[in-house]
Amino acid sequence: MASLIVRRSDRFPVGTSVGLYPGIDRIHGGKPAGSAAESQTVAADGSLTFTGAGTEGMYQLYAEVGGEIRYLQCGNFDFTPPGNLQARLAKRAAEIV
Repeated sequence: MASLIVRRSDRFPVGTSVGLYPGIDRIHGGKPAGSAAESQTVAADGSLTFTGAGTEGMYQLYAEVGGEIRYLQCGNFDFTPPGNLQARLAKRAAEIV
């Protein structure tokens, strides 16, 4: 499992309990289908840290704030910087051969 860290206190205020759901569970205008894979509370610094997220995938964060339903779509993907232009061209040339 990998950690998913989100800093969006503009969307989810400090102290709000936020649920992590698979990306396909969103229901427009309502609570997501199924149960949350994990729930966390927004920390004092405005961050949320989910430790139960897979290494790759799309997720929906869901919370109800003041009676308003709030979603945030996010993803957890391994990312390797592409390198400089020479490295990218060399890699591409090796793939073509």
